[in-house]
Amino acid sequence: DFPLPGNQTRLTVYSDSDWAMGSTDRKSYSGNVIYMNGDLVGWYAHKQPIVPASSTEAEYVVLSDAWKDGLSLYYFLGEFLQVLKPITIYMDNQGAMF
Repeated sequence: DFPLPGNQTRLTVYSDSDWAMGSTDRKSYSGNVIYMNGDLVGWYAHKQPIVPASSTEAEYVVLSDAWKDGLSLYYFLGEFLQVLKPITIYMDNQGAMF
């Protein structure tokens, strides 16, 4: 169910990377998914443009992309809907959590 104007909307972002799994170039694969009120509204997966030195660095790269995507959607939807703060972002690397 798409929210109607005036209703509250919550964004949740999940991000992950697969460190140095490129078989020839050692680049990491990364991706994220964005949910609005529990419904999938966006996703991407791609090979990172850099070769990160650690799994933590690879997670920071995808976390940065996920944050930018989530924030862009927040401001876009804010033109039409009441979007709740904060945007929740989940990741799975202890070294990259702050």
